[in-house]
Amino acid sequence: VVALSAWLGWSNWQRNGRRGKVALLEALRFVAVAMLTFTLLRPEFVREIQRTDPPKVAILTDASGSMQTRDIVSTNNIVARGAWIDSQKKRAFWTPLEEAGSKVLFGPFSAPPNLGATNALGQAREIGTDLSGA
Repeated sequence: VVALSAWLGWSNWQRNGRRGKVALLEALRFVAVAMLTFTLLRPEFVREIQRTDPPKVAILTDASGSMQTRDIVSTNNIVARGAWIDSQKKRAFWTPLEEAGSKVLFGPFSAPPNLGATNALGQAREIGTDLSGA
């Protein structure tokens, strides 16, 4: 295909009086055909990485207030999202991952902020009264 494109470009350039602009256009066409042909050959770069650490799988659970919503239908009754997550944790669905050598990590996200006594400045900012934090 590339050789045919080169021959057609050369003959077209010869036919048009060997002008520079035609040569530039034919060269551009040849480069485009060559690049297209190269991409059709599906070039790949394969690199194998030797892992020294076991793969880590993170299981994140939502800890926001929306987990109190009762909208999971489970065996004829409606269960809150948080209760359903707890039942799934008891089932230990991640054991095949651990058996395969993966390290399983658990963690909540969107947890409500800690508004204890040690977080008085943060609590004042969240409530919106700057005088309490001063």
